[in-house]
Amino acid sequence: MGLDTNGIKFLLSSRKKGVSFENTLMVGRQILNLDFKELKENLQGFSLYKSDDQVEGFLTASRGYGEEFLRFLGAQKIDSLDYSDYEGANLLQDMNLGIPDDLKGKFSTVLESGSLEHIFNFPTAMANCMEMVAEGGHLLIITPVNNIMGHGFYQFSPEVFYRVLNEANGFIIEQMLIFEYSPEEKWYQVEDPKKVRCRVELMNSSATYLCVRARRLKNIPVLQKSPYQSDYEDAWEGRENYYSKIARDNDSVQSGYSISNSRKFIKSLLPEFIINIYRAYKLAGKVKFNPEFYREIDIWNA
Repeated sequence: MGLDTNGIKFLLSSRKKGVSFENTLMVGRQILNLDFKELKENLQGFSLYKSDDQVEGFLTASRGYGEEFLRFLGAQKIDSLDYSDYEGANLLQDMNLGIPDDLKGKFSTVLESGSLEHIFNFPTAMANCMEMVAEGGHLLIITPVNNIMGHGFYQFSPEVFYRVLNEANGFIIEQMLIFEYSPEEKWYQVEDPKKVRCRVELMNSSATYLCVRARRLKNIPVLQKSPYQSDYEDAWEGRENYYSKIARDNDSVQSGYSISNSRKFIKSLLPEFIINIYRAYKLAGKVKFNPEFYREIDIWNA
């Protein structure tokens, strides 16, 4: 597990937003996975750079692991939790299983950066992360969502975090961000599918990550009830939903069927290379980050 240049940006932004790192738990001991230039630029971007020695100290202290940087963010006490001590974690716990009571409500910040996708029993692992956060504290998540198949067991969608980290479970999402894996790429704020009444989807060709900052409002039992995808809940309750929007946009189910048959007929008459050119043209014109769902932000000032 590691914090790359964008992960560091997210932590610095979270500090700026008032997250308390006083008593921090790392789920998986985090190594600083960025170079001197990237870390220096991040510190400068948040007006926190002091000297090259400062930057070098973060990268070399604790054998390159993240404790020194977390102390800079305000941590007085730092723990790391993992299945084994192969990276020096001081708390050993199988996150497929429930955590002991002495870890519940203990930490001002729980930092989950690159573990959830590797844990088979995701609902239990997610509940564990939530339960370890103290009331008023924060859960910070950095996780892959697109184009990294095979990296772990899972890739996640915005929907799952919005449906889990909500008031029914004692949490509120203060901010959800998404970025493609490159220091130069843009950052976007992600809308809640329930609010926009549409599936917040993404089709792109680059490794893509979500960053979630959620605050624990109340120390109450979590995930006592299984979450449901919001558009299905709307459909079951007779509210406008993903499917009713499709039907409305097509005017009717039958017109959509007719259009589909017409396209199939036209497609059967065209040479394959013409079809491929048309597909490439259509894909090139797609907006990856639809502004209806993704609002571009300035990460340095967000």
